[in-house]
Amino acid sequence: MAGMSGIGLAHLSMNRRARPSGPWAAAQADHPPVAAGETASRAEQAPPEGATVPPPRWQRRFVTAVAVLLALTGGGNWLRTLTIIFLGALLSVTPASVAAATTATGTVLVVEGLYRWDEPLSPRGPSLETSGEGVFRVALQNGAWVIRHQSLTAATNAAVRTAQLVASGDGENVFVVHHLNRLRLSTGIVTTEAGIYPGKVPPPFERDAYNLWLAFVSPRVLTNASGVTRPPNAPDLSIFYHADSQCRYSWLTNGTPAPWLALTLRSVPRPLVRDFRQRGRLRYLDLPYAYPDGYPLVEGRWSEVMATPVGPWLSRCEFAFFSVNELDRNDAHLYRRLVFSCHVTNVYTGTAEPIPAGFDGRTFMLVTDHRFAPQGVASITYGLSNAWSAKIDAEVRLQAASRPRRSLEQAALEDWGFQAPVGQKAVLRWATRGLVAALIMIPLLWALTRRLRASMRKETNLQLMT
Repeated sequence: MAGMSGIGLAHLSMNRRARPSGPWAAAQADHPPVAAGETASRAEQAPPEGATVPPPRWQRRFVTAVAVLLALTGGGNWLRTLTIIFLGALLSVTPASVAAATTATGTVLVVEGLYRWDEPLSPRGPSLETSGEGVFRVALQNGAWVIRHQSLTAATNAAVRTAQLVASGDGENVFVVHHLNRLRLSTGIVTTEAGIYPGKVPPPFERDAYNLWLAFVSPRVLTNASGVTRPPNAPDLSIFYHADSQCRYSWLTNGTPAPWLALTLRSVPRPLVRDFRQRGRLRYLDLPYAYPDGYPLVEGRWSEVMATPVGPWLSRCEFAFFSVNELDRNDAHLYRRLVFSCHVTNVYTGTAEPIPAGFDGRTFMLVTDHRFAPQGVASITYGLSNAWSAKIDAEVRLQAASRPRRSLEQAALEDWGFQAPVGQKAVLRWATRGLVAALIMIPLLWALTRRLRASMRKETNLQLMT
């Protein structure tokens, strides 16, 4: 990272090993991981039995049509040969399975500590989750990473949704596993949910995963002194992955004698937003006059050097997320909507773990998979009762290939309670289908009408002759 000193998060050597200790180890002793300490049996959760996903509909229809054709024609040699060639070509384009969970080897850098967050603008109440604290463990392994967070608030507050979170990234996809808080669940309900997202950055509505990613992983992803990245205030995946939705980042450090490191995420001059007054449509926001070049979305700062077995480390970070008044361009105030802080208590080298982390089959998991959004499938949902494997991934890809097309924007509008508009492509597609149907049916109806008229004339002539 340009301009960063040797004690920055991305430039630490891993030359000595230490034993895990501190708040994370204590929390694991007092509260074992949810996945390993499941008390509800699989019979209580009633997971569906694993079944092979059927091939896409067009493949099934083609095979059925070939079988009918062979039955009607008697199946000559030439037809059998043609069928075998075509079926071979069909199988050759079937999506191939990818590798199973990435096998990690070697040592990784492990960071542990305390994490707190708060939403100052949110209303307070016993049924609302507006603040929290917990312990974290972040493993940085080459281009991959694993984040584990255990909420200390969940033990006494039923409003907390996630008791334990496991997030991981392999450079291509982000996997986030939520072990839900038992205080807010009934017996027999699925206790583990997961989301899979394309790209290197977790979406910001995955709050704890995104915050800890900013604090410890972003220096390894945002490697230039300045550049562009995904926006930290995107309310849904449609805006988060939109080609026109981005923000600018910049790093700043002072080196010695009192080292610190700062990260700023700044909006573009006209950011893409969702207008909920206009049925959720997308529009480009004219910012308040005080911010012609954009306003700071996030400001983060690392400070306080601590000695660790792997060298000096910036042990404390504080982040603040800001928003502006979108309805009044004369309002120059920056509103602090979210703050979080991390205090590092332990840094050591550990053993790498496979990715995706948390997909180990210890408990039934309900997965929402967004990896196929670039191909027009906003999401698919499936259950997992086994560890992630190449076979499961291949079945999921076959299932995605047979799903009807649905864009991220359509899914977002429906999630927000708005009816998705019919796009020009959809209108053109249905018009084309209607035209093709008419071209097929009109000649058939014309031929049928001629035959009926000829038959009626023949009957009339016979009657006149008799």
